[in-house]
Amino acid sequence: MDLRRSSLALLLLVTVLSLGDVDGANKPKTTTTPESEHEKEKETTPVPTRAPEPLPVCDGSCSLPHCYCNSTQIPGGLSPADTPQMVLFTFNDPVTEKVRKDLIEIFPDKILNPHTECPITITVFAVGSGTDYCSVHKMYVRGHEIASGGMNRTGMTEHWTKLEWDNQLGAAATELTDKAYLPGNHVRGARAPLQKPGGDEMFSMLYDKGFMYDSTLLAGPRELGAEVLLPWPVTLDVPYYPRFQCLTPKCPERSFPGLWEVPLVRLVNPELGRHCAYLDDCLVTMKKPDDVYQFLYRNFHQHYESNRSPMIINLATKTIRNRIAVQGLQQFISKLTSDEHDDTWIVSVQEAIEWMQSPTPLSLLAESDLFTCEDRNYHHCESALDSESGGRKSRPPSPFRSILFVDQLWLMQSAFLFFAYLAVLRYDRLLDKK
Repeated sequence: MDLRRSSLALLLLVTVLSLGDVDGANKPKTTTTPESEHEKEKETTPVPTRAPEPLPVCDGSCSLPHCYCNSTQIPGGLSPADTPQMVLFTFNDPVTEKVRKDLIEIFPDKILNPHTECPITITVFAVGSGTDYCSVHKMYVRGHEIASGGMNRTGMTEHWTKLEWDNQLGAAATELTDKAYLPGNHVRGARAPLQKPGGDEMFSMLYDKGFMYDSTLLAGPRELGAEVLLPWPVTLDVPYYPRFQCLTPKCPERSFPGLWEVPLVRLVNPELGRHCAYLDDCLVTMKKPDDVYQFLYRNFHQHYESNRSPMIINLATKTIRNRIAVQGLQQFISKLTSDEHDDTWIVSVQEAIEWMQSPTPLSLLAESDLFTCEDRNYHHCESALDSESGGRKSRPPSPFRSILFVDQLWLMQSAFLFFAYLAVLRYDRLLDKK
């Protein structure tokens, strides 16, 4: 019997350890409300609703800098020739020291935007689980924008409450600010895990927490052509749907005045009839860097030759580890920053919105404060180097930590423990028969 009890204890211990540390870094931060009040709010409080009132329309009642809803028109009534073509690169994954160095290879300091001494910039939607916050801090100091990509990459978002979205996107913003030594007002953008928006619950949280923008919803064509006008970012004063086709589940239906939506405008490969929100999804048939370059440049011209809406190119870790993709991106960026395209800027999402809030023609950009850079204070920190970057190794995380919340982990633990107990009972009976 002692042997059986020892076996039971050992099996239960292995089961618990296999799930990893549920009280560690995977636990999202919450507000200071007591846990009992959290649960009460989660169960009984619906998403706050506004008093019934006429929704704004795209007329004089919606005007910049706080409202914009004419998605295919250039802000400020500018002509395409007077409008800077903005290209927005985003990265959406955990940030490690290896990732930071890979991004430096694609976006080096020496490549400058036109008419300035400022390097090109990107937006990093950092995912909390697996992120090295010192590496994030270094990217911030370099001039890049840091935004919230959530605490982890769970796909179990369909029925989340406003509080749960706060524990995902809001908590990630707080951790980035605290652990990466960012100014308190820097993290102003968000993107839902796996690009699965949470409808009014998610957008209500972003609105109440003072986020500037979301960049989760899909938009854009399934083909290229002269008659196709790609969308500009808009504010959600007028609900996103039905102005745009809702290409993802749970688009916002309510009005959220002043909250910008920067859609993931899909890239199109017309020869294959393929379109993708992330670059790596369109790389399957590309055999050499020039294939990637030609694909990107053709999509760039769809923006450049029409209404000059910002082109957005979304990257993930596997994209920046693909040598063909990296070399094709380098060729594309070299083209955009050549003298041939001195009307094109590679900027962050926040910089693009700031231009839209104060539309400035090309001839006056050099005299404005737009697309400028500033010195950012460096806070000494040490990167927790991972095995990829050749540094010291830390305890490998549980595979569950990147996809589940703490409450979900406890549920999984309970299930494993229950079935482990049944297995040991079965084992005891077999021993008794012998």
